[in-house]
Amino acid sequence: MKFLLRNIFLLFTILHIACLGKADPPKLQKKDDSIIGRFIREVGPDEMQKLLNSPEDPNNPGLPVNDLLYMVDKVSIDKMIRLVQGIGASSTLQLMYAIKRLGCGKADPIRFNTTHVGCYTSDYHYLKVAADLLTGTQDVEKIIRLVNRVSIDPAAKFCGPTMNPADEPDCDRYIEKLAFLTVYLNDVSKMTALINGVIDERDVVFFIDQLDTGLSLPPIAATDIAAGNELAENYRLVKIMQNVQDANKLYAMINGKRTSRSTSEDATQQAYLRDKMVPVIQGPTGMTPQSTQENAWIYKLYTMINTIADMSKMVDLLSQISTTTVPTVVSLIDSLNPGTLSSYTASPTAPQDSAMITLAYTVDNTDKIEKLVYLMENADMSKLAPVINDVSCISQASDGGNNNSGLTCSDATADGSRDDLQAAGKKLTAIINGITYTSSTNHKLYRMADLIDALSTTCGTNTLDSAKLSNIINFLSIANSTKLADLINDITNWQGNETTYYDSTARSSAAPAAGWCAFTDANYPPLLNVTFKVNSPTSAAPKDTAVRTLAYVLDNVADSNKMVQLVDEAGNTRATNLATLVNEVACVSQAADGSTNNTDCNTADGTRDDFNAAGKKMVSVIDNVSDITDLEFVIDNVSTISNMAALINQIDIGNGTTTGTARIATIINNVSVEPNAWNTTPNDAATRGTSTGMGKLVNMIEYVNDPSMASMAQLINGIDGNLLGYLILGSNTTAGTTNSSNLVGLVNAILAEPTVSVTDMVNMMTSPYDLASDTTIHSNPAQTYGDILGELVNTLSPATGTTTTNPSADHQLVAQLLAPISGVSQGVGSANMNMLIRDLNSVASGQRTGQLLSQTNSPLCYNENCSSPTLSKREAFVRMILPDIPPNGGVLYTLPNPDVNFPGIGVIHIATLMNDANSATNLITLINNSNIADAIVIVGCTDHVNDYNSDGVKDDPTGPDFYTPCTTIGQGW
Repeated sequence: MKFLLRNIFLLFTILHIACLGKADPPKLQKKDDSIIGRFIREVGPDEMQKLLNSPEDPNNPGLPVNDLLYMVDKVSIDKMIRLVQGIGASSTLQLMYAIKRLGCGKADPIRFNTTHVGCYTSDYHYLKVAADLLTGTQDVEKIIRLVNRVSIDPAAKFCGPTMNPADEPDCDRYIEKLAFLTVYLNDVSKMTALINGVIDERDVVFFIDQLDTGLSLPPIAATDIAAGNELAENYRLVKIMQNVQDANKLYAMINGKRTSRSTSEDATQQAYLRDKMVPVIQGPTGMTPQSTQENAWIYKLYTMINTIADMSKMVDLLSQISTTTVPTVVSLIDSLNPGTLSSYTASPTAPQDSAMITLAYTVDNTDKIEKLVYLMENADMSKLAPVINDVSCISQASDGGNNNSGLTCSDATADGSRDDLQAAGKKLTAIINGITYTSSTNHKLYRMADLIDALSTTCGTNTLDSAKLSNIINFLSIANSTKLADLINDITNWQGNETTYYDSTARSSAAPAAGWCAFTDANYPPLLNVTFKVNSPTSAAPKDTAVRTLAYVLDNVADSNKMVQLVDEAGNTRATNLATLVNEVACVSQAADGSTNNTDCNTADGTRDDFNAAGKKMVSVIDNVSDITDLEFVIDNVSTISNMAALINQIDIGNGTTTGTARIATIINNVSVEPNAWNTTPNDAATRGTSTGMGKLVNMIEYVNDPSMASMAQLINGIDGNLLGYLILGSNTTAGTTNSSNLVGLVNAILAEPTVSVTDMVNMMTSPYDLASDTTIHSNPAQTYGDILGELVNTLSPATGTTTTNPSADHQLVAQLLAPISGVSQGVGSANMNMLIRDLNSVASGQRTGQLLSQTNSPLCYNENCSSPTLSKREAFVRMILPDIPPNGGVLYTLPNPDVNFPGIGVIHIATLMNDANSATNLITLINNSNIADAIVIVGCTDHVNDYNSDGVKDDPTGPDFYTPCTTIGQGW
């Protein structure tokens, strides 16, 4: 009591001196003299005795008088009095001395001289820290309950004035944690923001109690703190709180789902804080304190908190995931790239610094947090982590930026623009948001879980590695990422035995017990099957662009439903074929138009100046096909998908809807007016002849005798797609009659004939007339021309063969006639053949012309040599068609003396004969039953060929002259 009275007298003396202005601290005014008296009265002499006990007392040191005066000066006297009343003088002194001791020995960073004999405010201003803590707390009752350890856990020991002495060790440990948080934050405002913001400070008490449960009895040495031997979990919490930019987010996380101070919510809060919040702060099991791993963990958590705008999303996620799932989520976060971190203050190294931004953006922007909860509880997060890492590393640019330049996260130049570090999150969010979810029992999220679970799975030679999935996402634009969701949603044949492995409420199993490889093509999820069989982006060049091609197609097709239909097929024949098609086109077509594409994947175009060339070609086909089921039919039914790939490889990309690969779509659109059918059993000419619609195109791909498909590619590159489509269909737009085997036979005959090439066929169908604009003969020149030529070919003797298509002699004849003009030893040239077909006016005319070619005898007699035939059918028609005299055309008529040269009657007149005749029989009979010279003379002189007005002047200056030879032999006008 004597010491108390002495200190009280000292207080009043100091105050009196302060009033006279003789000393600087504590600068109390005279009217404040009563404050000390009030403090003594309301706190009580016993408590005041503890406060003002000798600071040198080793067992119960009190505060120096100046320290108490500083606190009285800086803090509201009401708060000071209520604090001491509420927590007691002993706890007040214990907290302040713990703040002083920890502050003076603070080791991170070492700011103070820990060997200093004393500890003054010039070393560490612990008084200011204590004053700021009390001043910044709006409700002193909160800090009283916080210090007294009033917890939502009823078993927690009370640490206030009436505590049980046996609980003192536990309380000492608790006060040490509280002081540690206050000191090591370096910013008391973060602590006061937490206290002020929490709905119920009892939650904070409980949370602090869960951290560092094995803390030694204080005082804790600074060296143990620095080494991570003590307070390691609180250290992580401090570092997170230090780096969180918005202090409001701190208390939002602690509040969890609490809505009031009602004890009815205590049990829920205990489970949330103990089982969700604390494990996340603690991090991976066995993490070494003060290690690079811990620094990375701290960085990840505060980055996530800083990135998330709506903390309620994070709270919802933690609240809804099961306790057993938390370690999985911790493992996911631990596996995400932090970048290179030497300490918690270091900046992570680009581009591996945005994985947490990606995850945070996804949490913040997912339309239903239940989706993420489902995925985290059902999918393998260890397999998702590499996908997030790769996507976050590479997709760092907004749409239009260079977001496709890197294939792996190790590529340091993954994206030099880096203008949107949330781009990856935007893509992932768009995919997740796009997946159907109407309730917990009606969703397609299990399909997303399938994609994740199947990663890093090898089935035979096929592997679905994370690089495949991540690069599909990487090459998608942000705007079109939902197209992947469309695939996941809309494929009806996701899994043939889906009901066995999924129940109505949850994903019960990803695959049979033997794993993903136990599925067969018949029941494998087709999207997974396509992805399994597409070449990995880690394949050696040029086989490294298949995934990129698949992604480009998905990203750029105008209607994602077409991609859904292409992939969606039970049995997976199309999925396998589609993967092969993607592989082979991606491998070979890696150059822009104008470069050299070839068919060998191992020696594909070395230019590699456009990795999206293959994707552009496939998009061109898909976008321009009116009914995707027609393209599906072709992909399903070609027995050698490599032929189709070779076809696409050698066709230019083109521009718009009329050039390059768009012509394939144009052909399909024209042929698709009849049902698609292709008879494959037995595989012979007779059954192939009954193919319809796309079955005809399949025949063209299957049986043109050119494995490189260069000839088909040349046809498609060179001939208007409408015309080629009408040719394949034949005979009007409702029910085509062209036998595609005969058309294949014609192409094969051209390939086999040494005097002619596909170029001649292209020229025949394109020159010298522009069928797109020439309507002088036909109102729809392309359709009519195609129909007539188709019917002409169809009327020829049919092609023959079993597994191959062998041209008939008639096909060979047409091929030979196409040969360039070189006297009667070759053909009539493409221009004459073009003119012949162009001038025919109907399908019937084409049929009659086909009959003429087919039914004319071979060999034919020529003049007096009939008994010893020397003319082939080819030469006979060359002589008839070329409007020239021997040796280039025509005949030498030998009956008169001297012999007379007659020209061929020309294509125009042959067309006129076929147009006007009821049948080709008369001309056929004439040719077959007389020598060719007589036939030409009879027709030419009787019809006054090229002088129809009989005035002796040629109607066409370039046409044949029959007037002169006919009048010479007396068959004149």
